[in-house]
Amino acid sequence: MNNQRGIAPIIIVLIIVALLVGGVLAWWYFGEQKEEVKAPEEKITEEIKTPETKELEKPPIEKGVFSIKKSEKEAGVPSTPITLSLHIPSEIELETTPPNLKLNEIIEITCTVTSIANAPNTTAEIILPKGVDLISGDITWKGDLKANIPISFSAEIKLTETKNLTIEAVARHIIDEENSWGDMDVIYFNYAPIVETEIEIESGAETGIEPEPPSIEP
Repeated sequence: MNNQRGIAPIIIVLIIVALLVGGVLAWWYFGEQKEEVKAPEEKITEEIKTPETKELEKPPIEKGVFSIKKSEKEAGVPSTPITLSLHIPSEIELETTPPNLKLNEIIEITCTVTSIANAPNTTAEIILPKGVDLISGDITWKGDLKANIPISFSAEIKLTETKNLTIEAVARHIIDEENSWGDMDVIYFNYAPIVETEIEIESGAETGIEPEPPSIEP
């Protein structure tokens, strides 16, 4: 009877050990049989960046022209013996041609003075307003006018302001405190703006057009 009581605990311990060993073996066996789960392979595409462009609008560029009009003198006998004429090259001066005098274009302007009688100590001047620059030449003259022998003097100028401009020329011969001979002439430059917009291409900017991806061979 005592022997049976001593064997019972041993049997219980053996049963527990057997269960533990069986559990370890089962965990090892079924763990090895698990298949490794592989993530699906992703297709690698090569990203190709192409130069992109964007149009940038530059500030408007002023490219105006001047139409030219001479003053209209009354025909007939001049009011004094002295006459004056202000003129520029005929190809620009003609009103029948399109305006072709550009902003900052250099032109020559000439003043011619004549008298039907001798006129000593005569002065003549081309008056340039603000917006007309003198490049070279003379805009004043002083001397003795001989009867029917004209004198001329010229200057190179350019129109630098975008507005209507007027150039005058005057000649004068003083006889005494109350009397003088003289004449004047005027050229009108009427400005007409022509605004142009230039487009600049900037590289590396977004265009909204996606490049077509390259084909990938399997």
